[in-house]
Amino acid sequence: VDDIFTPATIGPDGFVLTEATRNTDNHTGHSAVGAAFVAMELPVAHDVIVSGGLRLEASQLAVSTFELFNAAAPPVVANLDNLDVLPALAVAWTIVDDLTLKAAATRTVVRPELRELSPAIYTDVAGGRARFGNPDLVQTAVTHLDARLEWAWSGRDGASIAVFGKHFDQPIESVVTAGADQAITADNVDAAFNLGVELEGRVSLAQQLLPQAQGIPVLAGLWVGGNGALIASRVVIGAEQQGTLSSTERPLEGQSPWVANLQVGSDDDDRGLSVTALYNVFGPRIVEVGALGLPDAVEEPFHQLDVVLRQRLPWGLSLSLKASNLLDLPATRTLGGRTIDSVTRGRAVSAGLSWTW
Repeated sequence: VDDIFTPATIGPDGFVLTEATRNTDNHTGHSAVGAAFVAMELPVAHDVIVSGGLRLEASQLAVSTFELFNAAAPPVVANLDNLDVLPALAVAWTIVDDLTLKAAATRTVVRPELRELSPAIYTDVAGGRARFGNPDLVQTAVTHLDARLEWAWSGRDGASIAVFGKHFDQPIESVVTAGADQAITADNVDAAFNLGVELEGRVSLAQQLLPQAQGIPVLAGLWVGGNGALIASRVVIGAEQQGTLSSTERPLEGQSPWVANLQVGSDDDDRGLSVTALYNVFGPRIVEVGALGLPDAVEEPFHQLDVVLRQRLPWGLSLSLKASNLLDLPATRTLGGRTIDSVTRGRAVSAGLSWTW
């Protein structure tokens, strides 16, 4: 940078620095959400508990995009007014003391961001592509169903298996528009479905598998845990979009077919010290939906390793240190099998001090 931005390289025969604005760069917007809820928990038998509730949300999102230098041009207005009734119901059945079967059903909503409602064009910081919103977007309603069998054989250790399903009514997706600049916008599709299974567990190695290590502080609190999920996802595309979107048989944008997490840690309760290593990887997922023959943009699997240390201090203080993305592998996106960008995000180290009284 010191070699480029100098008086010798800036000028008619070198670099020219300009600041420009578009007609659509001017917009106003506001978002407001008011909510009230009621919840209850009811033991219907000594081993069955039913809990549930009802949440009422009133929301308004409004964006007006106008041309600053053309007062005669009418503004482009997006206005979403919604009153949503969001129920939730859960049942927990304790089959035996350490084995519980749980089932739940809930309904939630996903609202578009304000900038997703404005046709104002802006440029991605990474990649430099143009993005603009869609004033015709509507919010997404999501229905969740899941059932889980949990086995807790100690206060900290246990395992579970779960099956779950989700129905998305008019989900919002990022769509790549065909053209030289391959701009990105947002659009609703008719519906989407997710169906999956998840395994999760945690085991204290010293207590369960290495009892001879009980006298060694580092090994006495050693544990390993993790979870993994397999998800089948499909979108339902309406007839009006059949000729626009490139693929009509595909997963929901942003949904990986599998996800895996692994944690290994050691807890020393006497010294108030804990150290945890966390590893995460996800399967390939669509990040931008192609239109008019353009392929979908795919984010390839990304492996991440973090380490977290926590130390209890006197006088109610607690120190935490976190090192993130230690592997610093490239995050890669592909389009039609070809790499369109590959970026290393860098490593990060953070520290925190908390006080509890």
